Amino acid sequence: MAASGGVPKSKTLEDCLDDFANADPEVIRRALAAGGNDIREYTGKFMLLLCSIKEQLKTTHLDAVKDCIENADKLCDLHQQITECDQVFEKLEQMLIGFQSELGSLSTDMSRLQEQSVSISLELENRQKVRGELSQFVDDIVVSQQMIKAILEADTGDRVFLEQLHELQHKLQFLRAQEFKEARAVSDVQGTLDALKVKRAVGFRLAAVQAHGLSTLSTDAAGELDVLGHDGHSLGVDGAKVGILEESDEVCLGGLLEGHHGGRLEAEVGLVVLGDLADQTLEGKLADEQLRGLLVATDLTKSNVTGTATALEKIREWTLQKIYLFRKPLANYQVPQMQMLKNRFFYEFLLANERNVAKEIQEEYVDTISKMYFSYFKTYTSRLFKLMMSDCATKEDLLGAEDTVKSSALGFFSSKPQVRNRATVFSLGHRQTLVTDDLLAPIIIPHAAQEGGQKFQFESLFRSINFALVDHASHEFLFLTDFFLLSGQSAIDLHNKVLARSLTQLTREWDDRISTNFDAISLYVCICLCDKLQSLLKQRNVPSLAVYWDAISNQLWVRFDQLMAMHNESVRAIDVRKLQPPLDTRPHYIIRRYAELTCAFLVVTESCGKQVSKKMEAILESSEDAIEQLLLRFSAQLLGSRDKLIVLINNYDLILTIIDERVAHDNRVHQIIHELMQKSIGEFVEVSLSPHFGPLISFVNECEPLVNQQATNLLVRYNDKLTSVIRSFSANWKRSIDGINGEIVKSFTNFKNGTNILQSAFTQLVQYYQRFSKIAQHDAFRDCPARQEMVNVHVIIVELKKYKPVY
Repeated sequence: MAASGGVPKSKTLEDCLDDFANADPEVIRRALAAGGNDIREYTGKFMLLLCSIKEQLKTTHLDAVKDCIENADKLCDLHQQITECDQVFEKLEQMLIGFQSELGSLSTDMSRLQEQSVSISLELENRQKVRGELSQFVDDIVVSQQMIKAILEADTGDRVFLEQLHELQHKLQFLRAQEFKEARAVSDVQGTLDALKVKRAVGFRLAAVQAHGLSTLSTDAAGELDVLGHDGHSLGVDGAKVGILEESDEVCLGGLLEGHHGGRLEAEVGLVVLGDLADQTLEGKLADEQLRGLLVATDLTKSNVTGTATALEKIREWTLQKIYLFRKPLANYQVPQMQMLKNRFFYEFLLANERNVAKEIQEEYVDTISKMYFSYFKTYTSRLFKLMMSDCATKEDLLGAEDTVKSSALGFFSSKPQVRNRATVFSLGHRQTLVTDDLLAPIIIPHAAQEGGQKFQFESLFRSINFALVDHASHEFLFLTDFFLLSGQSAIDLHNKVLARSLTQLTREWDDRISTNFDAISLYVCICLCDKLQSLLKQRNVPSLAVYWDAISNQLWVRFDQLMAMHNESVRAIDVRKLQPPLDTRPHYIIRRYAELTCAFLVVTESCGKQVSKKMEAILESSEDAIEQLLLRFSAQLLGSRDKLIVLINNYDLILTIIDERVAHDNRVHQIIHELMQKSIGEFVEVSLSPHFGPLISFVNECEPLVNQQATNLLVRYNDKLTSVIRSFSANWKRSIDGINGEIVKSFTNFKNGTNILQSAFTQLVQYYQRFSKIAQHDAFRDCPARQEMVNVHVIIVELKKYKPVY
């Protein structure tokens, strides 16, 4: 029906009738006019259907009324039950409203209990804080009977005295800290602690303690502070209970604890006073006598301490006694120093409480120890130099001095001359060990060395004295910094003050000793020792005494320069015509002296692990120049040119051999001597070849420039000379080589040097012959028949190999 009528499925019949009733009449009229019979047919059907529906509705209504009449009793029962349910729900609603009211009251109680819990927790926390701080305060400020007894009666060296002195220092520092917090308890114990610290006539009585202002604990109307549970105990307030509120109008733990509101807990008669502690009190009260028992735990009226030497006085006397022990002859000063170091807190106590006494102690120590060091080094130096070798260098032991004969004790009855031994003057021996292995060796003990009959050279005595100075200076600096609590420049200044007298005395002593020293090796070893010992002080992190070492080094350098000038002057002053024995080509003993002396300087420098300084290099070059001039004068005294060169080569070789034996590194002196020797060897080779191969050498020297200039016409003139040279060489070359070998090997004292020179001569000969052969091949000599007679150069080389030495 819905489909045939065009009505949407979603609309009911009632909706369609309503739409139709409300439709525009004009529209309906036009629709009816357009539909004709079909619409009328549909309208009739619709009306029939509508009547049917109305009939069904009426029937249904009647059925419903009938059912209601039949079930009237049940409906009445249902109505009654519903009414009863409404009443039950109404009662339940009233119960819930009451329960809601009770829950609101319970929430209020829980909030109140929570606030009370927070308050109680805060109160407990504050009590614990106050208990800890107050216990520490009382412990820090109380003066125990044990302390008073130990300070007044115990011996200064006892351990208990030192322990109680530490405790006294702690309490004094604590009192100074409390002065800025206006703690009244400070005045209660200040007099007692001062009396223990300073010597004075004191008669401590309870009334005197009360005079300092000790009174009952003050309280105000709003709050009060009481302390219980001490039981006369000075070590804590574990039984004390303190209640503190955290409201905004109340004061929290000020002096001891700083609260959120920035209030202060002020000390009141040795304890504290809280501000406005409304309704919060501590349990119990403490009598005046109990509090006084806490602060000064002894009845000083029963102790006769008038005029008793207290802490400062006892420390001063004990320390001065230890210092005065240094003045005893032959005393080991390190023993009282160790005792002072064990009780270094004594000086710290003086420095903190009485600076004048501390200054007095320091000045007395410096004066005493400086005099002791002065006496020690003066005596030690004097006794040590009595052990110096009697056969030491004198002003006669110069480089250019001739070996002289000592006068014999038997006079003219002695037939054997005694030559002056200068081995220790110009030879090093093992003296360089002083700057290496023996640098840290124990110092020389005068009486032990004297009993053993030992004698020492100057540098050994120099090392022993200055090594003793280094050890004492190191030990003293460590003592000064440790005992007198110094560091930085103040420690260095005090250290210099202690050693000033000794250093001045030693500087004067060395000036006298050095000025009379004629041993150049000894002086240079001492110069190196100064550098080594100063470096040793730096390694130990103590003041290096640079001023002292610079002064001594300057004295040594000045004397060393003077002595080397005297050596050089003695060499220049030698009259070579009067030398005994007469000159020959062998190395001279003066040259050996120079070589040994120079080698000694180089070995000592190398042992120190450093390079030759500019100053030392200039001195060595000056000596080398004097020796070079002497050798030229030696060679001038010999007749033959060959001998002149031999004497130079032999002496140069001696110098280089001695230096090479002990010196590993190259140096300026070695380079100069080596160049001079090579120059002399080159000249000697030419001189040695000329007698045997003179024509060949002359031919090469004359024709080689012409060949280079391509002067063929001039070379033709030398055909006859070429023939003569070839035939002479071919006939005599083997005999000449053998002669050269004999002459050279016999001319030099050093066989190795002689064979090297021989090989240089043969090498030069081969070079000359190769040059000669090249000239002979020139076109100018192509018609010379003698060229066929020339000896092959390889044959010559093979022959020369027979003379090659085998070591």
